[in-house]
Amino acid sequence: MARVIHDREGDHIEVEATEARQGDKGRPVFWVLLFSTILAAIVLLAAWGFKADDLARTEHTPAPVAANTAN
Repeated sequence: MARVIHDREGDHIEVEATEARQGDKGRPVFWVLLFSTILAAIVLLAAWGFKADDLARTEHTPAPVAANTAN
């Protein structure tokens, strides 16, 4: 089913329903994707940097000894 869209001059353009529902892709979508990816990387690096000392510190504990059940 085609939809009719009127432009500024009053003419009409017939557009398929699927095409009429689709949004523009292009530069705005690219910038949102780029900045959100950069922001996510900054947040992850900041969280890692904030906890780096805790992650680097290790406590060596002896491994548990398995009980000898074979008699």
